[in-house]
Amino acid sequence: MKTAFVVYCSPAGSTRHVAEVIAASLKENSVTVHTLDLGTADDPAPFVDRLKTAGEGDCLFVGSPVYRDVAVPPVMAFLNQLPSVAGPTFVPFVTWGGATSGLALWQMGQALEGKGFRWREPPRCWEYTP
Repeated sequence: MKTAFVVYCSPAGSTRHVAEVIAASLKENSVTVHTLDLGTADDPAPFVDRLKTAGEGDCLFVGSPVYRDVAVPPVMAFLNQLPSVAGPTFVPFVTWGGATSGLALWQMGQALEGKGFRWREPPRCWEYTP
C-alpha cells in the first residue's frame, strides 16, 4: 500500500482512537496517510480531491460508531457523495458499546462497492482491546 485515506466520525472518541492507531501503524510502515475527521472538518473537498487520485495500491479506511445497528449519518452521507473510482480498495471499521448485528459494516461496504472500491481483504471481524 502506497497511500492510505482514513476517514471517520467519532462523537465519543472511540472511533477516533481506532483511526489514530490505524494511521500510526500505516505511517510506521512508510505509508503516506491522509486523514479526515467528519466531526470537525469544515470542508471534506480537499480530502475527496486527493482520494480521486487514488489508484491500485491505495486504500480507503472508513470508521463509524454504530448507533442502532447502522453507521452514523455523517459517514453514510460522506460515502454516498463520493465520486466513482477505479482501483483503490477499502476497509470499513466500526466501534460499538454493546451488541451489534454487523449491519453497519455491510452498509458501508455496499456504499463503497457501488462507487467502484474493492474490499482490501474478505470481510472479517475482530475485537480491539486497548
